[in-house]
Amino acid sequence: MLCLLFLLGNSSLAQEAMPIQSLEQMTQMAAEHLKSEASRSYPEFQAQIDIRPPDPRLRLYRCSHLEFSLAPGTHLYGMGSLGVRCEAPQPWALYLGYQIELRGPVLVAARALAAREAVKPRDVELREIDLSADPGNYLRNPQQAVGLLSKQPILAGQALTPNMLTKPLAIRAGQKVRIMVQTPTYTVSQECTAISNAVAGDLVRCKANNGRILQGVAMDDGTLQIQF
Repeated sequence: MLCLLFLLGNSSLAQEAMPIQSLEQMTQMAAEHLKSEASRSYPEFQAQIDIRPPDPRLRLYRCSHLEFSLAPGTHLYGMGSLGVRCEAPQPWALYLGYQIELRGPVLVAARALAAREAVKPRDVELREIDLSADPGNYLRNPQQAVGLLSKQPILAGQALTPNMLTKPLAIRAGQKVRIMVQTPTYTVSQECTAISNAVAGDLVRCKANNGRILQGVAMDDGTLQIQF
């Protein structure tokens, strides 16, 4: 009995003497890691990192080298999970929840735009805002918007994304167009009637004067081209 009490006492003392990983230090290092990764992925944006701290009752063996990794499917914006792993002197692993808010310059509407309104250079401007989605979803150059049509009403100051704009029609159904056949050695063209509306880059069918149905790619100048 005395031996058992002695062993239990030593075990308790050993547990109390175990070097404990500072949860505050681990959380700070995780935030610094995420900030560094976000800055590398999105150098034009500022990242605000918020780490959900672990349960303060958690006891982990102090790690000689912490390793961080993103959980599958998470991103360096919005909410996600960061893996924290220790290999030595005693292995352990856990996940820390986080939220990353990015702020930076994106293209916004300088004034309210009606649906189907053509965007002019004076209608857009770069402005720093807090992003609520993937930074790649935002337009960042006026050339990406000028000349396009708004698909829907757009508020002044609203950030612009590709799905809010569309190309103007290059060809309308029933319009007389020229379809051109281009080869490395010659070019042949003839008149035909477009069967459907199209924007530049669309594949369009048209009806020739002899009744034959032809197909070509709509160009910005309103012609159709067939390339070989």
